[in-house]
Amino acid sequence: MFLAPSRGWQIWLLIVVAIVCLILLFVGGPQNYDQRSHEHLWGFGHILCFAVWSALFLKWRAAWSFVSQFVAVVVLTLLLGISIEVAQAAIGRSFDLVDVLNNLAGSLSVLAFFCPARHSLAGPRLLLIQLVAALILLVGIFPFVQTSYDEYLASKQFPILSDFETTSELDRWQGNSRRTVTQDFVSHGNRSLKVELNTDLYSGLSLQYFPRNWREYETISFDLYNPDEDDLRVIFRVHDRLHASHGNAYTDRFNKSFLLAPGWTSIQVPLTQIAEAPHDRMLDLEDVAGLALFVMEQKEAKTLYLDHVRLQ
Repeated sequence: MFLAPSRGWQIWLLIVVAIVCLILLFVGGPQNYDQRSHEHLWGFGHILCFAVWSALFLKWRAAWSFVSQFVAVVVLTLLLGISIEVAQAAIGRSFDLVDVLNNLAGSLSVLAFFCPARHSLAGPRLLLIQLVAALILLVGIFPFVQTSYDEYLASKQFPILSDFETTSELDRWQGNSRRTVTQDFVSHGNRSLKVELNTDLYSGLSLQYFPRNWREYETISFDLYNPDEDDLRVIFRVHDRLHASHGNAYTDRFNKSFLLAPGWTSIQVPLTQIAEAPHDRMLDLEDVAGLALFVMEQKEAKTLYLDHVRLQ
């Protein structure tokens, strides 16, 4: 068992694992444009890390009562976990409350299921702690399950990139505009995406998570609905993974603007145009990293509907 009496080499093994986990909290991890499931899977390292640290602490303070062990481990987990997130934010990573929750899940799992002193509790109290530990663990795992399911859907839908028939598709898109799935105006299926554009210098949305190899297709197509009486100019851009290593230069990606009349407009862009867009190289259609739709310097908020984003 995790906290059964251990030989010296087992203690040293735990120490080595604990040190490696500490290093990996700050070094390595998913890169830009990796799948969301990879990011969540890497986050599970927090569960292992704090489980090992808690195990070592409980071996060091094995003579304490379970209540003392419980309070000390929980308080130290929260303090250390928040400190790690602050330190990660200071070196360019994000402060993530899900990681703090995973830290607590690892520590509580050891306390609830492996700590020898837990047997001093009455059955109902121990069961309650175990249920809480299991619940927190499930909450930490849920984002991985959710994103893995949407990645499975994306692979099944491909070459449709997004058709908004499932609400999980919303998480594939990012941007500074408010986005909701709606049935107000639809060009294909039963739903489309309502995009509420604001007056920022750039306002729009970008598709971040999708199958990235477009080599076997000829065009990218999508439908836009302009509900206003006035025309609306929208800019469409596409870039590959190498774009970042070229300084994210404007001339190193595909950019094209479209003037949308009121009502539906169907956009079709040949992938050869996208591939040939960079100034001094070919855009890699086997490793497309993102696409975006946005407007510039709007004097007032606008609304746009997007539907049926697909390769053909």
